[in-house]
Amino acid sequence: MSGLPSEEWARTRPCFHPAASYNSPTRTNMLKLAALLIFAPALSFSASAGCLPDYSLLTASAITDLRNLSADVMGGRKPGTEGHERARNYLLARYKQLSLEPFKPGYLQRFSLSRGFSQTDAYNVVGWIPGQTNEQDYIVITAHYDHIGGRGTRIFNGADDNASGVSALLALAAYFTTHTPEHSLVFVATDAEEAGLKGSQAFLAEPPVPVDSILLNINLDMLGNGGRRGELFAFTSRHSHQSLSDWLTNYIQGHCAEELRLKKGRSRQVSGVTPAGPKINWRKSSDHYSFDRADIPYLYFGTSVHQHYHQPSDDFQHINAEFYQTAVTTVIQITALLDGTMLNWAPEKAPIN
Repeated sequence: MSGLPSEEWARTRPCFHPAASYNSPTRTNMLKLAALLIFAPALSFSASAGCLPDYSLLTASAITDLRNLSADVMGGRKPGTEGHERARNYLLARYKQLSLEPFKPGYLQRFSLSRGFSQTDAYNVVGWIPGQTNEQDYIVITAHYDHIGGRGTRIFNGADDNASGVSALLALAAYFTTHTPEHSLVFVATDAEEAGLKGSQAFLAEPPVPVDSILLNINLDMLGNGGRRGELFAFTSRHSHQSLSDWLTNYIQGHCAEELRLKKGRSRQVSGVTPAGPKINWRKSSDHYSFDRADIPYLYFGTSVHQHYHQPSDDFQHINAEFYQTAVTTVIQITALLDGTMLNWAPEKAPIN
């Protein structure tokens, strides 16, 4: 989570859709999503102990990825460092292992990151799975893999922030490689989120697919420590996409995992106090905000800030493994349900706000 509001994609310019760029937001995708959800069949959720599916193999893999990405050898994953390059290469290897398809000419989207009077290269890692029914409509799943590096001999490993999120993204990719989605899914491990959401901004500035065709962003940021209450928050935009918000409310009412309390974000400002004191507006402090600015509906999953946030103590040993695996299972289930539910749409009845 930001405290601030080899194969390579961009040595040659990626597929760019100027009519649907980040600077040309449209309401089309909002209306499509509203129709998709409002006219979908009602979903019922069991309150029994077995209401969550068994994704133990996927969640075990996510734990392994989380441990590896937050290891000291990754050096805190700050862009421009050797540790960051190791993390990027790790993700490239996992994308290939999962057989995610690259956009031309490869998995990496390079962009320039300013640091004072100097610049360094940063890289989003992007792959996708074609949908079997609506291949030209996309759900974009994001999680940032960068962190804040080290200070002196101290390494800020960023296990929760955000090795937990990008490892969940890999688990989602693994699920959908064996359960073909209805819509196309784009998996974006964003870079330079900690520098001010730069990776998601770069993705939307030169997207590999038309922005008008992006139905939804699902953003994962800090899933590994639910605090004493074991809370995972999920929320959407304050001002729009009411149909998505209503769907989420219905799901939460039926959510029954004892290891985790799924809570909907407050309708006004969602904020938390960092260990250093200043408040964070969660609606603007992670990559979903870039999509919100482009009028793309989002669904964000994350936990509250905690004592290890942006501290050297944000290590794998402070991840609540049981909570984390339940969070990953919940995210997979919600994503799969939404992918199927959103097939039932009636565009001619889309509400106009």
